[in-house]
Amino acid sequence: MTKEFIDVIILLDQSISMIELTDDTIGGFNSLIETQKKENENKDVFVTTYLFNTEIKTLCDSKRISQIKPLTRQEYVASGSTALFDAIGYAIKREENKVRRLKRNHKAIPSKTLYVITTDGYENSSRKYRTLDSIRDLIKKKKKEGSCFVFIGADIDSDEFAEKLGIGSDYAFNVNRSSIGIRDMMDNVSCCMIDLNTPNFDEKIRNRSFLRRNMINNSHTNKRT
Repeated sequence: MTKEFIDVIILLDQSISMIELTDDTIGGFNSLIETQKKENENKDVFVTTYLFNTEIKTLCDSKRISQIKPLTRQEYVASGSTALFDAIGYAIKREENKVRRLKRNHKAIPSKTLYVITTDGYENSSRKYRTLDSIRDLIKKKKKEGSCFVFIGADIDSDEFAEKLGIGSDYAFNVNRSSIGIRDMMDNVSCCMIDLNTPNFDEKIRNRSFLRRNMINNSHTNKRT
């Protein structure tokens, strides 16, 4: 079996509520990819990106980071509702199928797998994974197997929702639903991807979330005083 590699799976919300932030999302994602190309120039990092609203579309499938093309307005079209549970379930099942296929063919499998979930809203239109329990059980199963999940929400209670999903508030990031917030969201994704290449990456992601939560809390406290 050949050298193992790192898998990063990104779920990018493109529901109708994101329409005013279309250019920011496209620009932020492209900036993220360019940064990661430099960070992972000599590393085996593969990225799968899904765009989701009522439906789920594969933007890139297990592509080496250096081969990913810029996201365009033709590809990112905000519309529809938020089938968040279906998007998470779909991403997990596709990754499981890929790993089984690699094992069967005696090929390299991911040494680390990171799922990054980004959204500006809550679940409201899934058809396959209709209950919180169904998707939480799936996430917990993958975490026991060693996968890491990060949840980044814009103008929602990311800590609480990440707990409900079984991801945990230690892996949640809150950002504002604005141009700055979207840029912040992509910066957090980038930092988590960089952490993957370091020892104790799981602990580093938790610490990053903790420090950011404290920074936000202190900011709110200062505004009240």
